Amino acid sequence: MPALEAVELESDPKNDLSIIYFSGSDWCADCIVIKRDILDNPVFETFLSRNNINMEIIDFPQRKKLPKETKQYNSEIADKYAFDGAFPTMLLVNESTGKVIKLIPLGKSVEEFTSEISSHLKVLQ
Repeated sequence: MPALEAVELESDPKNDLSIIYFSGSDWCADCIVIKRDILDNPVFETFLSRNNINMEIIDFPQRKKLPKETKQYNSEIADKYAFDGAFPTMLLVNESTGKVIKLIPLGKSVEEFTSEISSHLKVLQ
């Protein structure tokens, strides 16, 4: 998986399920832990693939300079999902129904977190 950036990872435009992750990749300690323990874990990557879930990381770094277009896009996504500026924030979204569920990965193993997501998938359908 590439470094945390505001890019859509392995996106499938036909799929309506996405995880939108608001991160401060170079300054937020909890964001760094989530990247290490969840996002970079092959179990999580496999889970996303098997469940046809897009992963989009919206990054707000402090030291790294983002291109103007990326900053604009991040701002638009933050507005769309009423992001309150609390890092980290992770949302499970069904674009076709508009349903959004806030996820809490902190303090969970990748197995616990993927199980939590699985329990929400039926609600989002």
